[in-house]
Amino acid sequence: MTGTPLGGFATANNTSLVSAAGAPCTNGLRWLPNTTMAAALFMLNSTTANSGSLNLNTFNCPTIANGSNATSSPILGNVNASFLNGNLSANCCMDVSADGQYMAITDTVYDGNALSSTLYVLSQEGAVLALAALGNTLPGSISISPVASAGTYYITVGGLDSTLRAFSFTANTVGALNSLGTVTTTGTPFVMAWHPSGLYLAVGTTTPSIKIYTFTGTSVPVLQSTFTGGSPALLTSVTALAWSPNGTYLTVVDGTNGLLLRVLSFTGSTPTLAQIGSTVTLAGHTINSGTNRVTWSPNSGFIAAVSGFVSPPFVLQVYSFNGTSTPVQVGTALTTGLSTPYSVSWSPNGSYLAVGNTDNNSMQLFTFSTTSTPTIAASGNPVFTNMGQLYEAVWSPNGNYLAAIDNSHSILQVYAFSGGTFTQVGGNASTSTSPVAVSWHPGGNYISVTCQTGGSGTIQTFSFNGYSTPTPIAVGTTLTNANPYAGAWSPSGNYFAVVNNGATTLQAFSWPYNTPNRIGTSLPTGTSPFSVAWSPNGNYLATAAETGTTGQLQAWSFSTTSTPTAAALGSAVTTGTSANAKAVAFAPNGNYLAVVNTTPTNTLQVYSFAAGTPVLVASVVSGLSTPYSVVWSPNGNYLAVVNEASNNLQVYSFSGTTLTLVGSVSTGASSNPVSVAWSPNGNYLAVINNTSNTLQVYSFSGSTPVQIGSVSTGASSNPSSVSWSPNGNYLAVVSPGLGTLQLQVYSFSGSTPVLLGTGTTTNSNPSSVAWSPNGSYLAVANQSSNNLTVYYFDGTDTPVLVSTITTGNFPLSVTWSPNGQFLAVVNANSATLQFFTAPIFQNGQPLLNQLGNTVSTANPVTSVAFSPNGSYIATAGSGIQLYSFNNAFSYLTTNTTAITLRGSAAATTAISRQVVWSPTNNYLATVLDNATLNVLSFNPSAPTTPSVVATANTMPLPTMCAWSPQGNAYGNNYIVTASPNNGGGRRLFYFDPFSSQNWYA
Repeated sequence: MTGTPLGGFATANNTSLVSAAGAPCTNGLRWLPNTTMAAALFMLNSTTANSGSLNLNTFNCPTIANGSNATSSPILGNVNASFLNGNLSANCCMDVSADGQYMAITDTVYDGNALSSTLYVLSQEGAVLALAALGNTLPGSISISPVASAGTYYITVGGLDSTLRAFSFTANTVGALNSLGTVTTTGTPFVMAWHPSGLYLAVGTTTPSIKIYTFTGTSVPVLQSTFTGGSPALLTSVTALAWSPNGTYLTVVDGTNGLLLRVLSFTGSTPTLAQIGSTVTLAGHTINSGTNRVTWSPNSGFIAAVSGFVSPPFVLQVYSFNGTSTPVQVGTALTTGLSTPYSVSWSPNGSYLAVGNTDNNSMQLFTFSTTSTPTIAASGNPVFTNMGQLYEAVWSPNGNYLAAIDNSHSILQVYAFSGGTFTQVGGNASTSTSPVAVSWHPGGNYISVTCQTGGSGTIQTFSFNGYSTPTPIAVGTTLTNANPYAGAWSPSGNYFAVVNNGATTLQAFSWPYNTPNRIGTSLPTGTSPFSVAWSPNGNYLATAAETGTTGQLQAWSFSTTSTPTAAALGSAVTTGTSANAKAVAFAPNGNYLAVVNTTPTNTLQVYSFAAGTPVLVASVVSGLSTPYSVVWSPNGNYLAVVNEASNNLQVYSFSGTTLTLVGSVSTGASSNPVSVAWSPNGNYLAVINNTSNTLQVYSFSGSTPVQIGSVSTGASSNPSSVSWSPNGNYLAVVSPGLGTLQLQVYSFSGSTPVLLGTGTTTNSNPSSVAWSPNGSYLAVANQSSNNLTVYYFDGTDTPVLVSTITTGNFPLSVTWSPNGQFLAVVNANSATLQFFTAPIFQNGQPLLNQLGNTVSTANPVTSVAFSPNGSYIATAGSGIQLYSFNNAFSYLTTNTTAITLRGSAAATTAISRQVVWSPTNNYLATVLDNATLNVLSFNPSAPTTPSVVATANTMPLPTMCAWSPQGNAYGNNYIVTASPNNGGGRRLFYFDPFSSQNWYA
């Protein structure tokens, strides 16, 4: 049946829509919910693709009665300020959430060679809230589900490359923490501590007891055991808790006035606690409850505590611990001389202790030599903070800063530490009321403050760039239960936990992620750099390159005191005539560099390094055959090398001046080993064989390595790189020959590695893989596609891609900085060294999370739309196709069945430009490129192929349509069409499903 439009035309002034293919934008028109307004997305000032800016136009439609002709045309409303600018193509798609709070937009850049598309979520004001890289997909349409689940919105994007993808977006939590639930602790909790693995939480209560909770990251913590015993049994409230960095022990403070210190062993498989040795009575008057009253040294060999609440003596004391017996005091208890030491924090290098004194609001710095009483550092002590009540002072992960909080004035301060002195960075940052705990994110660029604000509490997060005042993140405040007392980041930085003594609860929160950013300019290296390594302190890098007829070793400095910068140190070192420097590695102490040179020189070299030109101290010039990879043992006493031509693994000891072969083992005939990695505990070596397509694991105990496991990486996979996770439980492998699923993660428990999940697709020809220091991310350098891809790994399944960024030409090696904040890449063909910020928290904007696998739609998708109930998705192109949608998923976990095909495609007489649902869920409207508007019926109770029930001529040629929402001035029976390539005209149609005529003119 046919009909005629209501009213006339309205033309947007001086606007046009173009695309790289010359077709108009197909998905830029939407009704605004509960209004008489329609919105359209325009490319302004654009006569060719890839230029101009995006603006949002609103059109106020005339008031009409059902079935009546309109007497006037739609009126052009206000034009909002441009919210995206730059190199844009006009294949821009838009949708508005059902509540009108958010817009989803796609933007495509074409540089003359390749497409790059991005999905954005924007606020009503046009602020970008979240984004997702879509790669070289050319989007044809976008749709936001009308149904939001617990504040989570679902978005689908249909591509002209015949793909359909789904994403999730959590509203009102950009930069904030997402609650994973609350559990009652049974006994008022005052202290809490994360296990270094991030899998357990210890909570101290007033009952008195210590409760151990397991934590998976997808639900509330689960109570596993409760400890009340010991020698003697816990006497009073637990006032302090601290895990040893190796995760084997838990220090507890309890007793009258909180002066009993004991060490408990921890067995994670159960998990259970048991006291080691006897209880120690601390010197001083009182230890008040708090997270940082007691702390372990980074090597797990010493325990420091402060005591003296209100009344003297005010004491700092250190105890040594051998792992099997009662802690022994080192030297004597040291009187700090200042009132009420309230917190103690050990510097990451173990050389300093910082003490915060609350009554006179000062910080003190003490040096520690491991054998005697701590000594107050001469310069800059004490530092008076101008606070009202200093509650805590905590070191940053890299040891360069201290964060301090003022409980009475609600202030956060950060101090830079250099040469034994403290200097405030920027000014004071205002927090919520009554901050009681401060915690650095493991990445070091975010600080969270737990505050007792009114009846409830808050967790407030600040970004920190290293040289100015911490900045609160927009929407970065999260509500907790009543009276929080302690809060801390998990070791991975993915979660935050807090205990609330007013509500007697433990709460866990999750946190979003973001994309790398390029830092500075590319630095020229020697010709064909093959390897890059970061020093353990993060201040230096080394690169190895071929450089024509000689090999080259170059050291670089790296500074983060302001904008991160890098510069060459000293002179480049020639590693030999005709040498091809293939790999470089820093020793764990940062004082040496190891280099292997392949054919024709075939050498292993060790250079001393002291922040200048490296100096050769030892070398091996025989017995190697095309050495391809070198790695130091964690204790720095050994070097492992794999030889591609002789198919073997060799281990050399290093004395400081001499290299001695201690063992050699064959990796198999014609195996061609190309990469070796040492486990963090030093007991195992992993080897990748490029030709035999195997991952091998060898045990090592000081002599010849012994193979204990081998697994195929896939036929013709040609694996190129292996990396061990920081906890030693996983191995990551990249294999260019697989074509797809080139990144694999294997679990390891002392024997043959076991593949987790199915593997993840990287970009073209991955050459290097590196694990982030917190174990949550994997970085892959892709040499043929010239980019870096970063993946999130939750410890249980296939890694998930979170970001991609372009590198120089032919990247061959990637490495993380020790603090996890930066990535370094060397590019062989462009002979450059590049730096990027790591994908953890950039301006508080998270990436959108893709749900499930990308679905092939057989034909290009020009339009996609969610049904009003959120259960179905319709796509348009050469026909109308229906899919069901399953939004049940775990946070950051792939759901492989998110989108499922239903029925067969409904044939259309021409290419469909857009498809939209009626508010009642049982009709679909579509405009075709033969100037036709069709309505199709759909039965939600039996979802199969839809059928056409009405047709109208729309001349001129339409490219967009929108169904009026239920409850506005028009009911839900009006459809507006738009023809932006023909003067921006709009037409309004009325559809009557109960009439034989269907359309009213």
